Amino acid sequence: MGSVFLQEVQATVLVFELRDFMRMTANLAPIELGANLSRFYEHVESLVTKEHGRVVKWMGDSVLCAWLSSETSDAGAAAIASLQAARHARATWIQEGVAAGMQPLDYSMALAAGVVLAGQ
Repeated sequence: MGSVFLQEVQATVLVFELRDFMRMTANLAPIELGANLSRFYEHVESLVTKEHGRVVKWMGDSVLCAWLSSETSDAGAAAIASLQAARHARATWIQEGVAAGMQPLDYSMALAAGVVLAGQ
């Protein structure tokens, strides 16, 4: 097993989570569920990377994103900009999905900042 480099860094973390995911999984075939999740992941990734953040992990109905102070001069402001962009884009994104025959997906977001353990 190789060595792992770990360090404590100041970070801002933003989590996106789909609403009513259990209902959605009960009502969709696996391929439809996958298509809806893929659309959600692409939406979140575009919002986050536009503000120089990184998607750390896709977790079923959630996406964990981070801005490290060691990589971004103002990680907090960048994360907040991504959150605000999501708030402004959400209604249109939902309507576009419904118009394309997708489920009416909606999501919530949570933001936190502090010291985290980051590694490679």
